[in-house]
Amino acid sequence: MKLFFVFCFLVILNPVAGKFLEIDSDDVVQELKKQKGGYLVRNAGGEEIFIAANRVTGRLSVKKAKMISDRFISQVGNPERHEAVMRGVRKMGMAAVPRLIQVAGDPKKKKKHERIGALSLLQFVWSFEGEEALFRLLEDRDVDVQEWAWRIAKKRLSEDGLRRLLKRLSKSERLDVAMEAKTRLLLHRPNLTQLKESLKDERWWDLVSQFSPRYYDGQVGMELLKILDKGSEQARRNALIALIYQFDQVEKGRRVALRCLKERSAELRGVAGEYLRWHGTFSELEPLKERLRVEKDVYVRAVVLEAVRAIKRRGEKWEGKLEVPLPTYEPFFRYGFREETDSDLMGVRKRLNGFRSYSGYNGARMGGVKKTGKWVAPVRGYFEVKRKSYGLYIEKGGGPFSGSVHVGDDAAWGKQHGAVVAIGDGVVRYVQVAAVSWGGLVVVEHDNGQEKFCSLYAHLGPLVTVQEGDRVRAGMMLGSLGRDFVFSSGGYYTHIHFGIHKGAYGHGRWSTGYLSKHRFDGGAHGWVDPIEFLRKRIAQ
Repeated sequence: MKLFFVFCFLVILNPVAGKFLEIDSDDVVQELKKQKGGYLVRNAGGEEIFIAANRVTGRLSVKKAKMISDRFISQVGNPERHEAVMRGVRKMGMAAVPRLIQVAGDPKKKKKHERIGALSLLQFVWSFEGEEALFRLLEDRDVDVQEWAWRIAKKRLSEDGLRRLLKRLSKSERLDVAMEAKTRLLLHRPNLTQLKESLKDERWWDLVSQFSPRYYDGQVGMELLKILDKGSEQARRNALIALIYQFDQVEKGRRVALRCLKERSAELRGVAGEYLRWHGTFSELEPLKERLRVEKDVYVRAVVLEAVRAIKRRGEKWEGKLEVPLPTYEPFFRYGFREETDSDLMGVRKRLNGFRSYSGYNGARMGGVKKTGKWVAPVRGYFEVKRKSYGLYIEKGGGPFSGSVHVGDDAAWGKQHGAVVAIGDGVVRYVQVAAVSWGGLVVVEHDNGQEKFCSLYAHLGPLVTVQEGDRVRAGMMLGSLGRDFVFSSGGYYTHIHFGIHKGAYGHGRWSTGYLSKHRFDGGAHGWVDPIEFLRKRIAQ
């Protein structure tokens, strides 16, 4: 009985209960308090505003809002009713939110399709009470519900609101939820404090080490050195890649790289060679040459040989000094969703030129090489994964390349700083460094006496190893893959775009990654399936 009287007392004091106002703009807002000449209401952004009485066209009770919302939830999956449902829920506005949240968050009483339907409608309406509901939904056991909740959080929350939500979730007792939150925090919303705290905890090494190559702050370097002592192979590889960009830890990095040259893992040996390609001195020449005498792996040999060549080119008395100011963090750049200004990109290009000068890539040419007549894959593990990338049609609405067909093969996803090699003997016909969308781009023309064709390698990092006119042989390093979502490698998640085009090298729009569906289906474009083309020649 006492609880009943308390409940009644709270209802009397709370004029919000059950009251929504429909404004003449078709927005529905929650009433806080009736005032002379109108109402004090809270808008979708959580602000309290005054609405004049003559702008109010009606009221929507909680009971009626629930009934209408349920009808919309039941109809949202019907294609014939979809447009009408969206218009209807938008007109309801904030009045629909409480019921949508209730249905979405009730796995015991509601079926999955009802929960997903409610979440899909939350895309179109929002209220200040939604943030707390999203926190619960993002910890839901159903991965589909989680995915929809992430989609809504990204679309509906402010930058501060989303960061606040991610910080809370990163401390979740559920490891999968915390990992997802940390991933989103460190990839899209850099936070040096968050990164350093995570690097101190061994549970997070595999996850956060993959984001550390975007940071230049020296405080990160000390934690990375600890990972290299006792982390997993994946974490150690990521940590050594990140040390490439810790310019105040170069001496320690060299010692670690020399140790990693002797590791059993070919990938780790390759990254060690890559580190010394950037930072190696004459002191590291003999260990690198010793590695070449015993190394059998094509990709490790390529990067170690290039490290030797780079050190010799830099000269015995050369002392690398990077004079370009570095930011704490390499800005997030996603092609097609550009966030940087032109002045930002000018700063990035200045740093890239500084990196190339610091590492000795100042225009020296590779010179003549002997032919081998062999064929190799452009990256490690090229044939190990089943995929369908060449000839893939991008549906309309699918981003900047929607409505077109992919004419290359995307491979080596996530392999930051992985070596990229020439597939066969040839002449370098085209080179770009840090090109918009492409990143590092190399085109090699091949002539085996029976046919001419070209191989295209895109999304390389800034230290491309060749110039136009250089002769290369099969397995010779052209560069390494870039980092995730940075301008220098085109603004994508790390991968190689590899293409094969029949015939001699052509200029202009020939170097492309996509064609219109009409032109692709016509078949006269010259692009072929790289996997089948290369597999056939390697087998010969």
